[in-house]
Amino acid sequence: MDMNYRDIIGSLWIIIAFIPIIGFIGFIWIGVRAREREWLKIGVIYSLLCFLLPVGTATLNLIGVLQSSTVTGAFLGTAIVSTLCSYIHALALRQPYLDKMAERRGDDDIFVG
Repeated sequence: MDMNYRDIIGSLWIIIAFIPIIGFIGFIWIGVRAREREWLKIGVIYSLLCFLLPVGTATLNLIGVLQSSTVTGAFLGTAIVSTLCSYIHALALRQPYLDKMAERRGDDDIFVG
């Protein structure tokens, strides 16, 4: 693999995307930097999952609609699945993001790999 300094620096957002609670920030970051609405939408969806799901399940538990174990299971299951999806998305968007940023800079040596 022929990686240069810009590719390494440009991929640091993936570290943020791999942190479960704040992973959505990485997607919002690349969406803004690359001016890609789809990537911004992905970040917003992950942020909603991160914040609304716990509030919603806690509310359902509080008003007695769901039992505590059901709420915990639903929350943990959804959190695990969304975190895994976030990891896959981050790895899938790394190269398109690097290519888009290289294109915006006018680099001729866009890494293809």
